[in-house]
Amino acid sequence: MMTLGRLTLAGLLVLTTAVACRPRAAAGTGGETGPRIEKISPDSVKTSQGQIVEVTLTGSGFDATENTVAVGPVTMTHLASVDDGHTLRFTVPLAMSSGGGAPPMPLRGSRFQVTVTTPRGVSNAVALAIQ
Repeated sequence: MMTLGRLTLAGLLVLTTAVACRPRAAAGTGGETGPRIEKISPDSVKTSQGQIVEVTLTGSGFDATENTVAVGPVTMTHLASVDDGHTLRFTVPLAMSSGGGAPPMPLRGSRFQVTVTTPRGVSNAVALAIQ
């Protein structure tokens, strides 16, 4: 909505314009909100060298190709979703970078927060126990 108005200051006519704005959804989202994780399966895993462990996130609002999954301090980028943006699968990392040339540290023995970041935002967090 746009409103035009007139204001006279010191004999000068000043035209004013007011525009009412409301937030809109990001392009291509069809008005959808950001990602939401409803379920993580399994929610507890045991990792060992040479073993591949896959975790499935079920929810809504995942991007077709541009999802970043964070498991604690470790991020995995450019992951694709399936099932029309309702399912994401990722492999549990065995280690995380120690930085400064030190060898990687094992990523286990704790519960880590898992989130999904898409171009539309960041999801809620769910817990994943890694043993």
